[in-house]
Amino acid sequence: MSTRNKVFYTAGFFTLWSLIYFLTANICTIKEAIDTRIQEIDYGIPCLASTVWIYVSFYPFVVLSPLLLKDGSFRKCMKALLIMGFSLGLFYVVLPTTVGKRFIFSQETISEIFLAFIYENDVDLNALPSSHVAITTLLCWRILFDSECGLLMNAFIFLISLSIVLSTVFVRQHSVADLVAGVAAACIVGYFTNNISSKEPLSKSA
Repeated sequence: MSTRNKVFYTAGFFTLWSLIYFLTANICTIKEAIDTRIQEIDYGIPCLASTVWIYVSFYPFVVLSPLLLKDGSFRKCMKALLIMGFSLGLFYVVLPTTVGKRFIFSQETISEIFLAFIYENDVDLNALPSSHVAITTLLCWRILFDSECGLLMNAFIFLISLSIVLSTVFVRQHSVADLVAGVAAACIVGYFTNNISSKEPLSKSA
């Protein structure tokens, strides 16, 4: 190995070691700064109790939207959802997170009463990444790219998916960080399952 390459590798190792040392030495300060910034963003977002109906529309969306897919695409979607569910479950066990302080409101409207009911009965765990966001984003991806729906139906699926994703923040069930992590999880699982499906051999016709 030439002297030039030795210098290059030595400098690279020293740079990587310095970066790791800096991060580990200041990890608490960095984490506190990030958490503070995320809280500032979260507190700047209004709590809209009326969006609770969009939030709970996640459940019929998960059940009904895959029906728009053909057999092959449906199986690919189910495979992606299974991988997503396993990945989220594993992440929640290894790194459990809780929901932060929620908004206190008067409970005068039906939406506020229903949202308060959700607060009282929902477990304050498994917040990061948001499973609502991850599953909704993954389903939206699969339908937009694998279904044979027209432009209007695809636009409707995209809008309802976006509404569900944003509602998780507006009802104070998740923070912005949970939302971003959920979208990232959906992109990773979607990309991974796409690669698996593309490498599977085509079945022979009878």
